[in-house]
Amino acid sequence: MGHIYTDSVIEGSAGAKKVRLFVDTGSTFTLLSGVLAEELGVMQLPGQRQTIELADGSLKQYPVAIGNIEVMGRKSVGERFLIADVSEPVLGVLTLEALGLAVDPLTGEVKPSRGWQTRGPLGARPVA
Repeated sequence: MGHIYTDSVIEGSAGAKKVRLFVDTGSTFTLLSGVLAEELGVMQLPGQRQTIELADGSLKQYPVAIGNIEVMGRKSVGERFLIADVSEPVLGVLTLEALGLAVDPLTGEVKPSRGWQTRGPLGARPVA
């Protein structure tokens, strides 16, 4: 299928930026580099670290941060990111699910997996 990328907007207290994300359905979490997180003012949670198991079975801890992300017009406010030494930002499954998105294995494209306005209270629904 090859590598899959999607455009997004990531927002923190210092502003928002259009970011091209590598879509990794094998990654639970969305990963940002420390440089990008700092540039955008993505809020790191003091003392909060997430332990994850890597593909080789080893465990590693990463700082946890909170920010906003928008993909394909669907925005998640207060999304959890892990700050990691990555060469490019990674879009993980938790964020895909939160946004009602999935990878279509036939086309290799990110597509809606469910209606966006079907969840949450009326006041929380985005205005289309």
